Amino acid sequence: MICGGEWVFTYDYGRGLTVNDGEGAVRRNALAFIREEGIKPKGLLADGSPMDQETLAFFLSRKIHQQGTLLYRTQTQSGVLSDVINEGTVQEMEQMLFFEIGTTISSRLLEAIQ
Repeated sequence: MICGGEWVFTYDYGRGLTVNDGEGAVRRNALAFIREEGIKPKGLLADGSPMDQETLAFFLSRKIHQQGTLLYRTQTQSGVLSDVINEGTVQEMEQMLFFEIGTTISSRLLEAIQ
């Protein structure tokens, strides 16, 4: 999570509207999800042809690009991060890091003195 970059909060807050041209990642991820879950699209397209998985991925990604995800639109949180990382866990991590850094510095100073 520390190395997750900006995108890690997407799990908790959702994804907003697309501002710049992308590289098709949303569509690729939507198609991968549809295939992994074995989702079979139902319904017909405007021309009367049946919808396939690729077309469903296109429509999902277009909706996300235009309006963002449901978490983003409703301004809610999934809890994936916020239920785990809170003020208490941040303080615990700070204490562990300070202890580790302090121990390392002390050890190195003692080695340097001897």
